[in-house]
Amino acid sequence: MNGASPSSADAILAHQAVASDAVSVQRMRADCLTGAEIAALRAQRGWSQIDLAFAAGMLPDHLRAIEAGVEPTVVERQALAAALDLDHAAYPS
Repeated sequence: MNGASPSSADAILAHQAVASDAVSVQRMRADCLTGAEIAALRAQRGWSQIDLAFAAGMLPDHLRAIEAGVEPTVVERQALAAALDLDHAAYPS
């Protein structure tokens, strides 16, 4: 016997499942960011809209529109996720 009771093994498996789910949620999170959340993440970093727009390779006016609610394209989401150093593994390449 390895010394682990069934309840210990079940607890380990449950922990692994929760950790796996947390990673999946984190990966999907970048794909689901709203304009307000993008603005909040930008502000947390102390960046202006110009700073983030430059880092993401887009015009500041376009970033302003996204933050105001315009839906970004997949490519724009990828660029914003990369600029904000978010996990964007959920995006197709």
